[in-house]
Amino acid sequence: MNKSEEPKPISWRKFIWVGLILLIAGYSYGHPTLEKWTGLDLPSLNGDGEARRAKPEKGSNSAVETIESESFLLTETGRNKYTSPAGLIYTMGPNGEHRVEHIMRHAKDEPSRQVHGVFDGDKNTILKILDDGYELIKSNSKRVESSREGDRMEYTIDMQREIGYEGGQKGKRNNFPPLKRLKLILQDKNYVVTAYPYR
Repeated sequence: MNKSEEPKPISWRKFIWVGLILLIAGYSYGHPTLEKWTGLDLPSLNGDGEARRAKPEKGSNSAVETIESESFLLTETGRNKYTSPAGLIYTMGPNGEHRVEHIMRHAKDEPSRQVHGVFDGDKNTILKILDDGYELIKSNSKRVESSREGDRMEYTIDMQREIGYEGGQKGKRNNFPPLKRLKLILQDKNYVVTAYPYR
């Protein structure tokens, strides 16, 4: 057998590069599922993060920030007070936690809780979902169910699209089913108390 017929040595570099490409593609494709399974906020490879934000509120130690994008603007209308385009008002809660911060607890799963409604999307997307729900309330849509408890109104709104998933222990047992309804609790007509995806 002459040298021209000898088998070529395996190029390990090619195998490594192909393996890396497949690993990156698999991670990118399975990123949302991995986050739901693990309950962790995993880094994204495509650079998509939270919506572009303006500076934090002036003269305050609040972690709440004005949220801006081409389609949404949550504006400062007082000290620790923000108003959405649809007219929802976000203020400080009774425990020193801002209502926006409280709602953002539903931006990621809490696996230790029995049931936990988790929104899909970033802060801007979540607040836009609340505005969409409030517009349905104002239009007296048949997709809205309501009940009163003192000075609070509790609305269950069929958003007719996936807005999140059921997390917590029950959600994990049921493979994190998608949720299409929004629970929105308001005080004095348009002051937000809380909101979360609901089964």
